[in-house]
Amino acid sequence: GVLIKVDVVTDEYPGETTWSLADKCANDSVVLQSPSYADSHTLYTSSYCADSYAQYTFEIFDSYGDGICCGYGEGSYTVYENEEERISGGAFQNSDWQSFGSCPQSLGLSSGVSESISSYAGSLAG
Repeated sequence: GVLIKVDVVTDEYPGETTWSLADKCANDSVVLQSPSYADSHTLYTSSYCADSYAQYTFEIFDSYGDGICCGYGEGSYTVYENEEERISGGAFQNSDWQSFGSCPQSLGLSSGVSESISSYAGSLAG
C-alpha cells in the first residue's frame, strides 16, 4: 500500500482550519478530511493508507481568510507519500489547493476506446 500522511501545525485560531484530500483517479472522492482542531500551535497528523499510487488533490480552507501563516502564528501543512514530502504551505488567504501524484496507467482504457471509435467512424465515411 501507499501511506499518505497529512501534518498540520495549527495557528492561533485552529477552529478556522479545515481541509480535504481527494483521489482524482476515483472521481475526486474524498479519502481523508480534517478532524476538528482545538489546540493552537499544535502538530496534528492524519493518515490514509491507499491501495496504490494515485493523483491527489489537497484543499485547505481558513474560514477567517487569513490562512494559517503568518499573521497569527506559524501554521503550516505538509503532505507526505510514503514518508516523502510532496506538497506543503501555510501562507494563503481563504484557501489553498495543490495536487500531486498521477493516476495508474492501467486506467487508460478511455484512450483505447476513443481510438477504436474514431477509426470505426473513418471506415463508415469511406
